[in-house]
Amino acid sequence: MRNRSSGQKINLNSRGIVISEKLAKLLNLSIGDELSLVTTNGKKVKLPISNICEMYMGHYLLMNSNVYQKYFNKKVNSNAQLIELNNKKQTNSFANSLMKTGAVSAINLNTNNQQIIDSLIQSMNKVIFLLIGLAALLAVVVIFTLTTTNLEERMREIATLKVLGFYNNEASLYIYRETIILSIFGILIGFLIGNWLHGFIIDNLSPLNAMFRPGILFSNYLLSALIPLVITGIMAIFVNRKIKEVNMLEALKSVD
Repeated sequence: MRNRSSGQKINLNSRGIVISEKLAKLLNLSIGDELSLVTTNGKKVKLPISNICEMYMGHYLLMNSNVYQKYFNKKVNSNAQLIELNNKKQTNSFANSLMKTGAVSAINLNTNNQQIIDSLIQSMNKVIFLLIGLAALLAVVVIFTLTTTNLEERMREIATLKVLGFYNNEASLYIYRETIILSIFGILIGFLIGNWLHGFIIDNLSPLNAMFRPGILFSNYLLSALIPLVITGIMAIFVNRKIKEVNMLEALKSVD
């Protein structure tokens, strides 16, 4: 067991119990609070929380034998076994063989839980890739529209710059500098909005019995910034070609 944020190892102690992070979030509990349980005979027990551990599937409450005896007033009696198989493909057949013995009342397979989570993540990935594609298409349309409008409105300025001896790259930067600055500001604002949106999706789309990792990797920020930068760069090449094709005499003669 460990703490997800700090990575620090967690050991069971006699000060209280350890609960999974998703359970703590659902019940709005933190370290130092008390978790109320009702036993099978109707007795209400309040257990102090000494730590919260990283857990992505299921809800767990962990304690050592001292804590159990202190709050439940009886000795620990193990009624379950944790079995780990080397061959995961034989999990179902092994579980069926145990149930046929009649000595087992229930079996919880972690592989089944994992398959459910993997299926949900794959469905989410399809939606996310679709959103990324639509966002990239929107960026292309917006930047292309801004670029073409800017070129049409400043055609005489471009021709004047070229007559004065400006190179094509200098003239392109004169026109496209605004688009580059707006793209950079858009990326920075997108980081803030995207961080909030990521947290919203992680909190609301995850099932009640599972938790998605809430952290964002540096590669996520890098990729989200790279997509608009690449689109902006491609549009810059388009602008440079258009400026090369500008007829200086015709542009300067077109005065309303």
